[in-house]
Amino acid sequence: MINLQNCTGFWDRMFKVVVNGEEHVMRHQFLTIQVPDDHSFEVKVKYSWDASPVYTFNPKEDVVLQISKNRRLINTSLCLFIAGMFLAFIITYFYDNGRFILFAPIIAPFAVAMHQTIRRKKFFVIQEIPKSGKVL
Repeated sequence: MINLQNCTGFWDRMFKVVVNGEEHVMRHQFLTIQVPDDHSFEVKVKYSWDASPVYTFNPKEDVVLQISKNRRLINTSLCLFIAGMFLAFIITYFYDNGRFILFAPIIAPFAVAMHQTIRRKKFFVIQEIPKSGKVL
């Protein structure tokens, strides 16, 4: 039996947990899934179309698998996006070619779409924690 805890804040039907290839919608904070006791199992978390890496665990008693966002990856992608936008504005400001400046308003909606994609894309981490709630 696997006990999963959702610490991401996502409660819609797009948030799914894949255990040994079987998809489960995680609409609540806790989810319990039955697996064979003597075999290891694979867990993957996905939101919409993107997915986390596959994690392999061995069944243990009194352990909860806590699903959370990987803040470091989200912050890195956001920093890279901001640096790219800053570089584009610097090039537009110092570049004397009028054609490049004319394309800036056309390129701006693509930048907004890319930013929204980065914000929506979720990177997940699964940790084993004891049922008492302390992180290992």
